[in-house]
Amino acid sequence: MLWLAIFAKTKAQPTSWINYSQSYYKIKTGANGIHRLTFEQLQQASFPFEQVDPENIQLFHRGVEQAIEVVDNGDSQLNPGDYIQFYGIKNDGLPDTELYVTPEAQPHLYHNLYSDTTAYFLTWNPGLTGKRMSQISYSAPGTTQVDYHWRQELLLLTSNFSAGRRYPVGGGGATYRSQFDFGEGFTGSRIRNGNAEDFELGSIDFPYTNGPSPRLEVLLAGRNEVIHNVEVLVGSAGSMRSLGNLQFEYFDNYLFTADLSWSDLSSGNPLMIRVSVTSNSTDQVSVSYIKLRYPELTEMDDQPRKTFEVESATFDQSLVVNAANQGFKFYDITDVNNLSILEHIEQTNTSTMVVRASVANTRILAEQAPIPVLGIERVAFRSIDPSSHDYLIISHSALRKPTGDYQDPVEAYAQYRASSSGGEFDTLVVDMDLLYNQFNYGELSPLAIRRFVQYMLPGNPQYLLLLGKG
Repeated sequence: MLWLAIFAKTKAQPTSWINYSQSYYKIKTGANGIHRLTFEQLQQASFPFEQVDPENIQLFHRGVEQAIEVVDNGDSQLNPGDYIQFYGIKNDGLPDTELYVTPEAQPHLYHNLYSDTTAYFLTWNPGLTGKRMSQISYSAPGTTQVDYHWRQELLLLTSNFSAGRRYPVGGGGATYRSQFDFGEGFTGSRIRNGNAEDFELGSIDFPYTNGPSPRLEVLLAGRNEVIHNVEVLVGSAGSMRSLGNLQFEYFDNYLFTADLSWSDLSSGNPLMIRVSVTSNSTDQVSVSYIKLRYPELTEMDDQPRKTFEVESATFDQSLVVNAANQGFKFYDITDVNNLSILEHIEQTNTSTMVVRASVANTRILAEQAPIPVLGIERVAFRSIDPSSHDYLIISHSALRKPTGDYQDPVEAYAQYRASSSGGEFDTLVVDMDLLYNQFNYGELSPLAIRRFVQYMLPGNPQYLLLLGKG
């Protein structure tokens, strides 16, 4: 069958991280930072404290175990006031890459096509010690002090959706690929021929002007079938400087990059970027994101959390973070799956720590107040034998409610298909929530269906029925 051939082209996603004999609790996150899960929240979710040694607690994200911090006052049990902390993220575009015709077609990874929420799964495995955050001691600090870190300002524009390439390309056609294609994704509003739009990036308060040049990126999307001509300018409201003109085709994307002069950035003021469409035709483009990276002094800037990106070095360095407030905790988040807690020394308005020698840039998170976990719920996974079913039905719990003569109309149809008059199939009914959790790490995406079908393909299923509203 056609759909079997389509799905067979993509390798199935493994679910080896799931142990079907264990219990799992789902935690949703929608922001980057240290998240705190309290004893009281676990209690509301009916967490079986009496059965669980905190040492055995594990946390998984996208199938990978996370390094966590369990604070239990050293008594090896969770009590009121105890908590679990982990680094949680906002959902991004990384999972969407699988939906595109080729990874190069995806405009960027900063935005997810379906949801800004991702999920973490808490469980425990008796006899196995869960992964914990390591500690990096302050002892023997480097004599070289970090002068600056790389600050990033990102303006993401998602008010419009571009359907991407039409076929034949450049021929004025109206045929689209069923997969996500070049130029397809969320972007900003249209800028039409002869018009310009100004964009502002946050205030540039602590530039380190003795460092490398600031770097600007502007991702553009073509919005109609013409040759696009665009000029990019930068500066302040009263003084704009042209960074150059560019040209690209049709519904594709174009990434414009340029080194800026420090004179383009006015300390204490926002940076203005102007995108001007200069064609003589019906040209239309939009901006998908604008990103500025520049060297900045190591200042907290009165923020409750901030990430410092320190350039790689072959030797240890001292990082001194200037902050009017005290009480920050510092984490090495270079590898978000394996966090380390940085021991630091607090003095008046400063915190000092060691950045170890590294071949790559080091990312350090300063966190004053952990983000509260908004909710936690117990979820169930289901062990499924692909060889046992040849008629697959995917539906939703909202459709499995009593109606007419049926207590569960979806199950009733499955029973009909299993009967002699319905074909004597071995039917399998699964709900979308199960597929999201089990085959897509708890995230909302059609990838859950794709991966489920890929998982079932070795059993040679004959039919797939989707029951619901698409």
